[in-house]
Amino acid sequence: MRLVVPTIVGLLLLALLAVFIDGKRTANARSLQSIPVVHVASAAPAASCSESLPVDKAAEQPAKTSSSPTGIATDNAVEESLPAIARQTLALHFGHSDKHYRSLKEFADSLPVPAKYRKSEPMFVTLSKNGKTRACWGSISAQYPDLVKGTVYATEAALTKEYRFHKVRPSEWNTLKSQVTIIKSITPIASMEGQNPLAYGLLVRKGGRGAILLPGEASDATYQLIQCKVKAGLDPHKPCQMYRVVAHVLN
Repeated sequence: MRLVVPTIVGLLLLALLAVFIDGKRTANARSLQSIPVVHVASAAPAASCSESLPVDKAAEQPAKTSSSPTGIATDNAVEESLPAIARQTLALHFGHSDKHYRSLKEFADSLPVPAKYRKSEPMFVTLSKNGKTRACWGSISAQYPDLVKGTVYATEAALTKEYRFHKVRPSEWNTLKSQVTIIKSITPIASMEGQNPLAYGLLVRKGGRGAILLPGEASDATYQLIQCKVKAGLDPHKPCQMYRVVAHVLN
C-alpha cells in the first residue's frame, strides 16, 4: 500500500498538468482566431496605395498577371484592356483625348463595359515611370459599379489626390506605364512564412494605422513587411496585424 498511494498521487498530478497544458493551447488558438475578418465588399474609403483597412477572404490564389502587346482583348467584340482605359484617362486629363467630353463622368459612361468587367471589385491603379511609382490610388472595398468606371475614376484620383509624390506633369504623362490591380481577397496571417512578395501583396494595421503593398512592389518578404510598416507609420520592430493580399494584376 505504501507504494500504491504515491503512484496514484503522481498520476493525478500528471492528469492535472495535461489539462493545464491543453487549456493553454486552446487559449492560444482562440487568440489567433480573434483577428478581425471583414469581407472585401465592406465599406472602406478610397486611398493611396500606402493607406487602407483590412478586408478578408474569398479564395486564396497567387497574383495573376496578364498583358497584351496591343492593349486590346476580345469579348464578342473589340474591347480596351483596363490599362489601356487608364491611358485614355491620362490623355483626357492632360487634354490629349481624340474626342471632347464635357466631364469625366461623360467619358466614363461612354466606354463599353464587356461582360467580364461588369462586376464591382476592390481595385488600384498604379502609374509608374522607369520602374518607379509616380502615382497610385484605389480601395480595398468595391467603389464603382464596374471595373471600367473603377479604372477611370481611380486613374483620375491617382493624378489629383496622390500626396506621396510630386504630381504628374503634363510633359511626362505619355511616358507613364499603367497597371490595374484587382483585389481578390485579403486574409489574416500569423507570420510571414510562405509570403512571396512577387505573388502576394501585404496589408498591415495597428491602432487605426494601416498600409498596403501590392504584389510585385517588393521582392523580399522581410523588406515587404518593414516597408509596409514604415508606410503605415508603425515601428518596424514591433508586431502588428498582417494580411495577405491576393490580386489579379493587369499590365
